[in-house]
Amino acid sequence: MADCCMLLISKMVPEAAQESLDVVFLMSNFLETGLDHDTLSILIALCDMGLDAKSLTAMIKELRSEFTASSSSASCCVTFLTWRRI
Repeated sequence: MADCCMLLISKMVPEAAQESLDVVFLMSNFLETGLDHDTLSILIALCDMGLDAKSLTAMIKELRSEFTASSSSASCCVTFLTWRRI
């Protein structure tokens, strides 16, 4: 009986996580953030690991501004590495 319940729960958790991610993605689209499923998933995981959401937001804004200011993605990577050391 316990094995059956654990199997059911293990199948429900990924489904629930996917449903939550889908809701977050819908909210993200509504707010016109431009973030895709994969990026949102990574950001949620980073928040779950204890990173500050406001710091992540600032990093994304800075990366976007650097990327649009320069046609080279190398500049964007340097900005990220510099920010990460702070």
